[in-house]
Amino acid sequence: MGDRLFLNNVSLGAYADLVAEPGYRARKLATAHLVLPGAVRGERAPLEVEFRDPDGRLHQDALLLLVANNRYQLGRPSELGARERLDGGVLQVSALRARTGAALARIVARAVAGRVGAGAAWAQWESTEVRVDSRLPRLPAGIDGEAVVLAPPLEFRVLPRALRVLVPATLRPRTTSPRPLSRLAVRRLWTLATGRGSA
Repeated sequence: MGDRLFLNNVSLGAYADLVAEPGYRARKLATAHLVLPGAVRGERAPLEVEFRDPDGRLHQDALLLLVANNRYQLGRPSELGARERLDGGVLQVSALRARTGAALARIVARAVAGRVGAGAAWAQWESTEVRVDSRLPRLPAGIDGEAVVLAPPLEFRVLPRALRVLVPATLRPRTTSPRPLSRLAVRRLWTLATGRGSA
């Protein structure tokens, strides 16, 4: 987004409010119960942004806008927030326009049933780029769960192969054919990732 890389998503609106709350990291669910109900009760005005979908339709009434790196699953509750891949080369744009708790509940029920689709309260599409304009000089946002303030216009684009993953030499395969990691290798990788050991 602009000159900033993101791995997971950039959010504007209700979720950006959520990650900006001081207690969010320690108490995510409790913080969500405090912030989100007010948003769907109409206590939060729609975002002062506008953006277009691939068909050229203008959207100006979103309560929440999420631009994600690749497609998030919206099926069973166990899959929510999961992605099959990070290298699909697409952005998933999701705009929540629900104005009541009942409308939000219908969207959640459809998502759990795997039947969420575009409608008056929800819009979602995939693209390689999207531009978000606003009359405001600054927009509160969340980038990969961190609260930030951004200056519009916000220009999102796919940047293939931007992420490099470093793998310790002891874990690199010695042959050209892929093979599963041993339990010892997984333990070593976990130790390094959690900071409990040295490289």
